[in-house]
Amino acid sequence: MILFSDLKAKAKALGFETLRTESDTYFEVVLLKAKLSDYNCALQGILGKISWPSDRPLTANIKAAIAQHGSVTPGQTLYSMQEGKHILFAMLWPWSDQEHITLKAGEKV
Repeated sequence: MILFSDLKAKAKALGFETLRTESDTYFEVVLLKAKLSDYNCALQGILGKISWPSDRPLTANIKAAIAQHGSVTPGQTLYSMQEGKHILFAMLWPWSDQEHITLKAGEKV
């Protein structure tokens, strides 16, 4: 099973500009667009293919897990995985300045 602590450790190793929030089940940082490719590769390696946008609909459990943190809208990206009731997710929200991206990552058990 992939642990949320592993996801946070990978994000910290990649670096970011600003730490907004960190707890045992949620992590939010601002990163520069120059790091986006590195983050996408890392998130795909941990969580698999992009969950949204995708041809596949999101499950109700994943929708509920991300809703607490703003969900996703067009232009944003979601990576997620679910093993039983355990959900890990990472959302990438580009800023309108085209330079910054917010990463919102979390776990729901």
